[in-house]
Amino acid sequence: MTGASSRISTPASRAARGVRQGETRRANLELTLLAAALVAFLLAVARVAAGHVIGAPGEAVDADVVRTWSGFAFALSRSAAIVTVAFLAAHVVRRLWGAVGDPWILPIVCALCGLGLLTMVSVNDPWRERLLFQPFAIGVAVGCVALTVASLVDFARLELHRFAFVFLMGALGLSVLLLVFGSGPGRSGVKVNLFGVQPVEAIRPLVALFLAGYFARRWEWLRELAEPLARQHPILKRLHMPRVADLIPVAVGMALVLLFFFFQRDLGPALVLACTFLVTYSVARDRWGLAALGLATLVGAFTAAYLAGYPSTVVKRIDMWQSPWDNGVSGGDQVAHALWGLASGGLFGGGLSETSPRYIPTGENDLVLASLGEILGFAGVAVVLALFGALVVRALRIARRTDQPYVALLVVGLVTACSACCRSPAWSRRSSAWVDRRWCRTSPSSGCCWPRRGRRRRPTRHHSCARHRDSGWSSRCCSPSRRAARSWCRSGRAATS
Repeated sequence: MTGASSRISTPASRAARGVRQGETRRANLELTLLAAALVAFLLAVARVAAGHVIGAPGEAVDADVVRTWSGFAFALSRSAAIVTVAFLAAHVVRRLWGAVGDPWILPIVCALCGLGLLTMVSVNDPWRERLLFQPFAIGVAVGCVALTVASLVDFARLELHRFAFVFLMGALGLSVLLLVFGSGPGRSGVKVNLFGVQPVEAIRPLVALFLAGYFARRWEWLRELAEPLARQHPILKRLHMPRVADLIPVAVGMALVLLFFFFQRDLGPALVLACTFLVTYSVARDRWGLAALGLATLVGAFTAAYLAGYPSTVVKRIDMWQSPWDNGVSGGDQVAHALWGLASGGLFGGGLSETSPRYIPTGENDLVLASLGEILGFAGVAVVLALFGALVVRALRIARRTDQPYVALLVVGLVTACSACCRSPAWSRRSSAWVDRRWCRTSPSSGCCWPRRGRRRRPTRHHSCARHRDSGWSSRCCSPSRRAARSWCRSGRAATS
């Protein structure tokens, strides 16, 4: 009887079996795509190592030669092995713990990091200069460890939204340390480095955590409650301006963060964080009017700063952008070198081992896209942009399908912060630890979708507040503003979870 009863099929057992089969299919798909990316990467590494045989110095050479071909090939093979083992280990650990999630993200990041390492091989002289691909490979391995750890964390159950202002204090603390003890490249006066690292790489996720935590607790009030005084003005009434009391804390916090960057004369991260705030706020409100007004204000503020001539670094960079060939700025030929590098790459580039973009200034970080274009041409740049576009789309798909407002807003904030960066975090030698640790884990059985105005559906008869009570925000679902709460779960597939 025991054996017969164990074989009885119930709706619960069939649903559990379907979930396990879905997880297995996703894991197999991720492994297949990851294997394809790694095979292509290793073949390219072998091609680069073989291509450097020609012109490699022998044993009896000048004193400025610090390594031969055998030393270069060994260092390149070791770095490629580190990257390969790191990504395979990330897949195996996540597969054993049942935390694969989206099967496309890890292979896409692997392809981007492989292209980044191949670019680092060519940006300097492998016989006389430091090998940049070795610290890059270590950074990729650290990023894979962070990816694995983040995949095993259930961000919704941790209730990190309760510590939103703690993350804000962390971002402000790093900004103060950077302002007091930071240093910058050359004599520009810009403060970007703190004890050998760039704190902005940690400030961005901290700000995203703060915004997600704050808006996850107040998204209902932002959508449903309007400022009483704004109803008397026709324009503000059409914008449906929320209560000032709901906006003051997040507005003051973001203003302080942006103000510190203004004093540091580094307005690039300030622009990224401002865009992150506007996008996250718009998604939380489900309205874009005030965000468009904020974007116009931001453009006006930058224009006023340029006309006023402060900070001088912004003025110089805009002059370099407007006139890359003749701008009179010290070091202003960087954009011209980048354009020449892209032009010399042509359609398919000069080759991985035949071309060296070492003459492009800062070709290993700020102008790495120009270095890649000179090596792989327009086709390589198009592939990289397509991979980044696919990464953003897959990440937003996670945000759309989750039933947790905090997780959805966190993914949107991190994706916006990553997408708005001018340089690629997966290519840069100094920022390679960004590797995919920002994408949150999502439940594969989640049937809820991202809210879209004008397409709200009534939940099915199987839908109840119990599932939201289990996820920690039953007060949202049972609050008086049920219409806003239901907008987070408008799909009829909610019963499958």
